[in-house]
Amino acid sequence: MVNKAKAKLGMKLFFDSRFSADGKVSCRTCHTPMAGWADMRPVSRGVYDKKGDLNSPTVLNAVYNFRQFWNGRAKDLKTQIDGPMNNPVEMGINPKFVENIINKPPYKQKFAKIFYGEKHFTYNDFNGWNVCTSASKFSIFSSNISKCWSCSYSIYFN
Repeated sequence: MVNKAKAKLGMKLFFDSRFSADGKVSCRTCHTPMAGWADMRPVSRGVYDKKGDLNSPTVLNAVYNFRQFWNGRAKDLKTQIDGPMNNPVEMGINPKFVENIINKPPYKQKFAKIFYGEKHFTYNDFNGWNVCTSASKFSIFSSNISKCWSCSYSIYFN
């Protein structure tokens, strides 16, 4: 059963461009809903409109992938999140940057309520299994194959 609070947090994280050096790039930038949650461009673009080396694969049902990325370099979503966040071309941020965001409203309250209680949150909390589980609860990562994408989409966007 999907925990809606975790799913909504996952959705918020996925679409939030504050987690990029220029404030313009989110996960959604390269994983576009109307393009099957992938990137239609030959190579993806990141912060400051820098070109990457590859285009982004779909994240639809990514939680079930044996490995992440085109070359399989990440074993799961938890390991995958470090790549784009810390890459100077993709999102271009570091752990301190993330900690600054997650320790302010609205994330501090959401993290406290859903996961940890009141505390100072670290990058490990953000990148911990709970947050990746939150993102995977967002239906694009683990949609029920018997349901159409538009039905799953409507749960979170209507």
